Amino acid sequence: MKKVVALMLSLAMAVSMTACTTGGKTDTTAAAGGNAGTQAAGSESTGAASGGENAGSGKDTVIYAYPNDPESFSPLRQPKSGYSEMTYQVYDCLFTYDSEGNFVPSVCTEVEKVDGSHYKLHLRNDVKFSDGHLLTAEDVVYSLKMYSEDSNSSTWVKYLDMSNTKAADGVTVELALTSEYAFAISTLQNVNLFYQEAYEASSDGMTTAPIGSGPYTLKEYVSGSYALFEARDDYWGEKAQIPNLKVMFIKEASQRTTALQTGEVDCAYDVLSSDYEGLMAEGFQGNQILTDRALNLMFNNSTASICQDPKVRQAIAYATDNEGILQAAYGGYGEICTTCSSVGMINLNDMYIPEDYYQYDLEKAKASFQEAGVAEGTAFSIMVKSGDSATTTCAEILQQSLQSCGMKAEIKQVEAAVFDDSQKDETSGYDISFNTMNTAGSKSSLDLINLYCFIIPNLHYTNEEGAALSAAAVSTTDTQLIHDNTMKLTQMVCEEVPYYAIASNATLIVSNGDLNEVVPARGGITIRGNYFSWK
Repeated sequence: MKKVVALMLSLAMAVSMTACTTGGKTDTTAAAGGNAGTQAAGSESTGAASGGENAGSGKDTVIYAYPNDPESFSPLRQPKSGYSEMTYQVYDCLFTYDSEGNFVPSVCTEVEKVDGSHYKLHLRNDVKFSDGHLLTAEDVVYSLKMYSEDSNSSTWVKYLDMSNTKAADGVTVELALTSEYAFAISTLQNVNLFYQEAYEASSDGMTTAPIGSGPYTLKEYVSGSYALFEARDDYWGEKAQIPNLKVMFIKEASQRTTALQTGEVDCAYDVLSSDYEGLMAEGFQGNQILTDRALNLMFNNSTASICQDPKVRQAIAYATDNEGILQAAYGGYGEICTTCSSVGMINLNDMYIPEDYYQYDLEKAKASFQEAGVAEGTAFSIMVKSGDSATTTCAEILQQSLQSCGMKAEIKQVEAAVFDDSQKDETSGYDISFNTMNTAGSKSSLDLINLYCFIIPNLHYTNEEGAALSAAAVSTTDTQLIHDNTMKLTQMVCEEVPYYAIASNATLIVSNGDLNEVVPARGGITIRGNYFSWK
């Protein structure tokens, strides 16, 4: 009997939105006398009509301001911010998931589970690449094989047994895993589809001239400036209502705001929270997107830091002014976490939700410091990325709180290029750092804990019981075992605090009033050009 994999985990239960204070509710309102728009899961939208001189329903091009230049359009994934968002214009993936973790068919219409390590992918029979080639199961197998052999791409397919993964016929892929893995299916959404003849005919691996089956072709690309995409009339899926998409690469958020105000662009991604309210007052429309990303205190749990003591970590968590941080650093756009993950997780019903997840309380912080035997005047080092104004503000707020507890705290600015390496080095002299944490597409707290506590060495956290629970849960598709172990793991993380989830800060998307509301795909993180339409 066929079983459709309908959630990120292929087995997650109904979503409980209790992990953050407002529960992730959507509220769509109108600004400056405009009418309320439609609601979208996982977002809050505000807007009224307003457009610059380039705006209007007669335009054949929508201009979108985005912070990051992908630098490559190769189908094999590149370790560059913006790569996934830009290549999604020209390549299709097998399937995606919505903001609640529900399976959204694409090239693959159904995932049939044979057993814990074997699946069948059922494909559409009408998907064509931009050069007219009809996509087949052999092309999907080739894409998976190339990903498995590429160092930057293999993480998405590392549990596939490629020697036994094959095309059963033109529209069916028989997928084999090396062993059961809870997230083996959900991570496949990160694979760009391409085919052998076109890839091998390209002199640069399609870096500059991609051939995909997506809704657009790349018409023009100027590195560091813009990319122009042209809509395909023969696209198999939802066709673009606006013929061209021009993406302007504008690194500085303040400049993206200016481009909106002058009418140079129609829509801007990741607008500054300090600009957002003013843009709403000017009549622009906005969308606040919450994903599985959350801002966290990342502790150095090693013996090289005073934060190796859980009582010290608990004290610092109590000294963290979550509301103050969310307001000062992110304009209040987001939600305070009340357990060890973002509101964007799809498996919140599997998680331990404490009655008090270290709500800001300096008296409790002082008591915990005293219980841990930490003397007044003890110094803590808080590490942040230099040039990151938001996390610097967070660090300054925590610094003041620690000083109120009788401690000393210095803020250590580290270049972004070496920040991750500094976290990995337990002797680099830091005790606390601010950073965001998110999954690789699963939107599961189990995946998050397994990744950050037991795989990535940034936290320097050791817990043999937790590691065993995590390994057992990610290596199965047994829903009860996953539920039980996730409950135990999230309780462990809440109590031992190897990291402390502060808030899910929203990504702010703003557009002029001539555009209909744009709701990102892939769980709320990616905008595709064919989602744009004029009113």
